[in-house]
Amino acid sequence: MFSENKLKKLAVILSSTLLLFVFIIKKNDKVKFDHIEACFIPSQKNCTKMIIREIGKAKNNVNVQAYTWTSIDISEALIEAKRKGVEVKIILDKINTCKNASIDLLQKNNITPLIDRVPGIAHNKIIIIDDEITITGSFNFSKSGQQRNLENVIKIHSKELNKIYRSNWRYREKLSYDINSNSSAIKYKPWK
Repeated sequence: MFSENKLKKLAVILSSTLLLFVFIIKKNDKVKFDHIEACFIPSQKNCTKMIIREIGKAKNNVNVQAYTWTSIDISEALIEAKRKGVEVKIILDKINTCKNASIDLLQKNNITPLIDRVPGIAHNKIIIIDDEITITGSFNFSKSGQQRNLENVIKIHSKELNKIYRSNWRYREKLSYDINSNSSAIKYKPWK
């Protein structure tokens, strides 16, 4: 699918971007990082499994922001976390107002996603776990994200960064609406 040379170039570009990100934040002394882990697709790693593993460690809360949502595996991990008493909240882009099996599964298990009321697209791919873990990157929470796309996931252990992401998540939550509501927002239908 992708030549080894192209994969190496992509890995260098993404790694350089990550290092620049870390350098800029460290230079400003605003955020302390305890540990950073990166996952690249396609590769030998399964980024979905890494995400599921981290969700499984959650003790208090998991907040998600996502552009697309079709991953049954990640949905099941969030449902299991909720069963263990973890608060699970999800904000999605309006592309998800056309429900799918993953969203239906969440709702059948009392996790009702919100739709971000943004004029453009809500292109975030973020999972905020408890007070320390932030997962982000280009990875769409979908089967295609794991199997077909060229993606990256960055898991960051940082209380300071987690706090910044959580603050933004709460701001977006206030601007979002229940996926089941008859909101005046336009229901996005990509096939029309």
